[in-house]
Amino acid sequence: MSQLGELFKELKISEDKLKEMIIAISENPMAGLNYLQELELTPEFMQKVMGLVMTNPDAISEFGEELGISSDVLEKSKSAITGFMPST
Repeated sequence: MSQLGELFKELKISEDKLKEMIIAISENPMAGLNYLQELELTPEFMQKVMGLVMTNPDAISEFGEELGISSDVLEKSKSAITGFMPST
């Protein structure tokens, strides 16, 4: 199981909600963040997720593959996230 999958497994959020979140990220990373906030996740959990995604942008794709999301959507998600992150 992917690292994000392990994190979200603890919360018992439905696969449909998780798929919606990844699709929202592919369309607009800020919308994806808003979606995460709607799930009422703790700030600590959000920090874990953001830290993981910032250090490993492929984490979204790995998690999405587990959920059965198309490769086109996953590529958009990865592009959206890497475009949203500050360059080093």
